[in-house]
Amino acid sequence: MSVEHNEASRILELGSATGRAALALAALGITQYVGVESSPQMIRAMRAKPECHDIYVVHGDFAQCHLPGRFDLIFALVNTFQLLPSAQRQADAFQHLAQHLQTQGCLLLECYDDPAASTGQGAFDACHRLETRSGPRDYRVTGYASSTDELDAMAAGAGLSLRGRWSDWQRTSWRNGDPRHISLYIAAAAT
Repeated sequence: MSVEHNEASRILELGSATGRAALALAALGITQYVGVESSPQMIRAMRAKPECHDIYVVHGDFAQCHLPGRFDLIFALVNTFQLLPSAQRQADAFQHLAQHLQTQGCLLLECYDDPAASTGQGAFDACHRLETRSGPRDYRVTGYASSTDELDAMAAGAGLSLRGRWSDWQRTSWRNGDPRHISLYIAAAAT
């Protein structure tokens, strides 16, 4: 299976943060990039980089904000999708995002399983220590760790089906219990 792209592909990143993925895509020649970011601080940090001045970013919650058109690829990296705080908000996001996929478009999610998900509790609250230019900083995140079965059911409810799932970016086959899963969903009609 391959996901084809070209310079004309329209790509939407959920949680564009400070522009790391946007810059990498631009280096590959992707010019039709749109980011969605809910944090004004992250958007300001992105805009502070000279190479990010012209990147198109929508300020808002990707589960419901206005999105400019349809996309060939919508993606969320590093558990961003699971920062939505409940299964219902995630299901709402699948519905919303499915409406913004091109007919042959795909939704790619990189998620990490949290032990809370296996106990049926789902909600998580974690603190990560990050090294910054001004020294260490604690970064608190909350969200909802949906299982792969829950994510697949939400996707199906939005008219999407699982096309592939891997445990890493080298497309190593995912096995139940692997902590990371990269899931590719496409419109069920396109299968």
